[in-house]
Amino acid sequence: MSQRLEVKTNLEENVKEEMEKNKMLAQRYRELQSEHIDLKNRLMDLYDSKVKLETSIKDHKQLVTLQEKLNVALKQYYHDRGEFNKAGLEKFHVRSHDNTDKMSKVQGGLEVALDNISLFLKSQIDGSAANRVHQAAMDWLTTP
Repeated sequence: MSQRLEVKTNLEENVKEEMEKNKMLAQRYRELQSEHIDLKNRLMDLYDSKVKLETSIKDHKQLVTLQEKLNVALKQYYHDRGEFNKAGLEKFHVRSHDNTDKMSKVQGGLEVALDNISLFLKSQIDGSAANRVHQAAMDWLTTP
């Protein structure tokens, strides 16, 4: 019986040792599992960062392309606008030249009219117009 007790004691000690060993292994498993989850989370964060960076690069490339297109369109717009303004300015110069010619003609006509008015007023003041009318009437009456 003492042998049985000894075997029982040995077995109980072995069970205790195995239980302690099992506790340590379970603790180590939990630590490794926690470390594994942390690594997975960090890997997912890195993947998210990579996706964001790739998206940012893609957006940047699209933005550069759109800016280049806008630059070309603006160059064309300002070129066309400049040509339109040049055409308008040329049209303005032509009209200005035409108006200058017309003003010269009007001014010439006004000078003639003013000269005629001046002659008329002078003849009215000095009586030469009445003398001419009287002379013309006399000439008409004396002609057979």
